[in-house]
Amino acid sequence: MGTRSSSPELAIGTVATCSHLAFARVLGATLAEHHPELTLQLLLTDEPRDGIPAADEPFTTISLSALGRTDLPSTCFRMGAHQLASLGKPWLLRHMLDQGHPSALYLDADMLVTGDLAPLLDRVRRHALVLTPHLVGPEAAERELYVLRAGAYNAGVVGVTDRPELRRFLDWWQHRIRTLPGVDLERGLHNDQGWLDLAPGFVEDLHVVRHLGVNVGHWALPGRLDADPEPRLVHFSGFDPLTPERLSRHDAQLQVDALKALQDDYARRLLSAGHDELRREPYGFASYDDGAPIPDAARQAHLALGTAAAEYGDPFRSGSGTFRAWFGEQEKGRCQQRPRLRERRDSNPRPPA
Repeated sequence: MGTRSSSPELAIGTVATCSHLAFARVLGATLAEHHPELTLQLLLTDEPRDGIPAADEPFTTISLSALGRTDLPSTCFRMGAHQLASLGKPWLLRHMLDQGHPSALYLDADMLVTGDLAPLLDRVRRHALVLTPHLVGPEAAERELYVLRAGAYNAGVVGVTDRPELRRFLDWWQHRIRTLPGVDLERGLHNDQGWLDLAPGFVEDLHVVRHLGVNVGHWALPGRLDADPEPRLVHFSGFDPLTPERLSRHDAQLQVDALKALQDDYARRLLSAGHDELRREPYGFASYDDGAPIPDAARQAHLALGTAAAEYGDPFRSGSGTFRAWFGEQEKGRCQQRPRLRERRDSNPRPPA
């Protein structure tokens, strides 16, 4: 057990939409239970609703507008909720450093603090970049191959200390997530996560926390609990409190008896924090200004336009001269071409076999 020390210089943050606020509430509450000297900051990658977030949250809320970015409308349009949350990680870390904190730690919202985090916090204060690996020893080849595609490090825990090389890394990381969003494991894309594999070559003072009780997730179970039965930071990636018997949707067959009581407790905490109501909250950047849903194809087309998309102004607007009108014309043209292609195929039948 490490010795806990007061660390007001260390900022801790997370990212969530309104529909996932219950997770941030539980993270903030359990962080306060074990580290009352620390306060969680939440970057809300969504539009706040009446009473959401509430006035007495266990975190301080940071709005997207507080980041001072000029590319917010286009970025929010181009990315879905999960992609924007991924981008929020380097944005939030940079923001906390800009606030004057010498060090900052990002934690995914779907985490539960269950013990003293000194083994993690002490290293965050000492090193430019701190990461946690998915694996800390040999596993089945199938699992190792998956990790090689998804990324060696888990992006749910990222610690930074304010140094020039680290700021350059954060700028590069956010740029890659913003311009190459999404998941394509064969290309090495996994939103924010895959890029971390390049970090050892970019940041000289990089430290890997191999403590078995830190960032305990489905990818390393049950082996980690066999070696360290008292986790300190559990990552409930893919957990649904409405089906608490299932540890993660990412590995539906995984059963860990040692976590059953903790799963029930986490589900109870999430439901008490309003998850059943909050999960129904619509994503604030899911529709145009008239309420029509934005199709994924429109987001991808806006991204493909690059800087040329700026001539259409705010992409969420409707009406003539907008990106939406331009995209509609492009889709109309593609639909008109399809019948002609079918006609040409029909007029050139295949020879009999």
